[in-house]
Amino acid sequence: MFTACNLSSKENLVIVKPPKLDSFVQLRGFTSIQFLFGDVYFERRLWGKGKKYVYPLDELMGFLPRLRYSPLVQAKLSELATSSEFRKVSKAVSCLTPLQISPSGVHGIVQRVSKKVENHENNTKELVHKEKKAVPVLYLEGDALAVKSQERGIININRFQVHEGVKKNGKRGHCVNLHQFSGRSRKKAFSDMLEYLRENYDLRNTIILSNSDGGSGYEPEVFYELALGCKQHEHFLDRYHLNRKIRERMYFCPIELVDKMTMAVREYSKQEVELVLDTMESIAATENDSKRARKYTELLRKYLDRNWEYIKPLRLRNIPTVINRGGLGVCESRHRPFSYRMKRQGRSWRRPGAENMVRLITSLQNKEYDEAIRSNWKKVLRKLDEVDVDFNKLLRTTHEPHVGVKTGRILNEGGSRTAQGKIKRTYG
Repeated sequence: MFTACNLSSKENLVIVKPPKLDSFVQLRGFTSIQFLFGDVYFERRLWGKGKKYVYPLDELMGFLPRLRYSPLVQAKLSELATSSEFRKVSKAVSCLTPLQISPSGVHGIVQRVSKKVENHENNTKELVHKEKKAVPVLYLEGDALAVKSQERGIININRFQVHEGVKKNGKRGHCVNLHQFSGRSRKKAFSDMLEYLRENYDLRNTIILSNSDGGSGYEPEVFYELALGCKQHEHFLDRYHLNRKIRERMYFCPIELVDKMTMAVREYSKQEVELVLDTMESIAATENDSKRARKYTELLRKYLDRNWEYIKPLRLRNIPTVINRGGLGVCESRHRPFSYRMKRQGRSWRRPGAENMVRLITSLQNKEYDEAIRSNWKKVLRKLDEVDVDFNKLLRTTHEPHVGVKTGRILNEGGSRTAQGKIKRTYG
């Protein structure tokens, strides 16, 4: 048990004594752990039997070997590192707490905590089985963002997300049961999304609305696979990327013509769109760089023809009027926690470091971070592997001593014609 002490003096120590076991070798040792309120010194005992040695106190408290920070300190440092660079986290902690830690120390802690979050995610898939929900509508989205790499090229952060709609809270709204999947590997993010949908939702009576920019890896066919087994699936081209593409391709046109194209697309009028495209061709012929202008006009025409089916507004589709499009197009705004942390001030990353940071931010966004850092899956899996039944006792047959051969006779207290008399005449 703990005893009160003056932490400013190493002579008064916090004593934790495990129960004495005669069959183990006991060695006394000292350690200091940094908590949020300062250093705490422990006297603990090393228990050994054969070649196996263990500190029971360290296992009970969650202390890692050769790391002098409590689990809560590691969790808070990693959480701060998801919104600020390591140098600023180190400076803030040193100014506001008794702790002293270097930027490289913060980086090392982030790597350890990210590994623990990864273990939690992997083990949760295997052990946690939830009852499937049946919801009227689901919103699926996917997109990617690029960050600078310290090596050659760039690092693509691939993201998928699912939610059940938008609930208004005053003038602001928030997504209901939002869950995100992020990482450098698009295939892994996609498979995690697919597995999550299959394990948590019964899609037989669900209408799925999906949204993407149609880029590589986020084509409509990708979302058709995610929506297999649903009642109805409708895919939309992301409105933000559509309007941006129109502005980029109509760079040489007057703003009035750009607005007219935007309105024609919004009204889903193919005739008006063709009229604007013909006007663009006429203007392109008079430009100094007419070759480039004509090329951009043709690219815009092909882009609209290729995606015309997915530009169709929600009101013109066979969807119940109670379902609105307010839940689509939120994926772009959900990039902010990643882009603000990983792209500002020209920041660059190594691939493992970027993967660790993305994992921590995603865990915080999914509100799984606290559970992940508190879970000890090694103990859980160890308990699942332990078998309390002694199979030797089950398979072992008990020996019973032989009672020998016993003889007897049948008494006949009745007549010879009774049943008992007949048996006596036959076997007696």
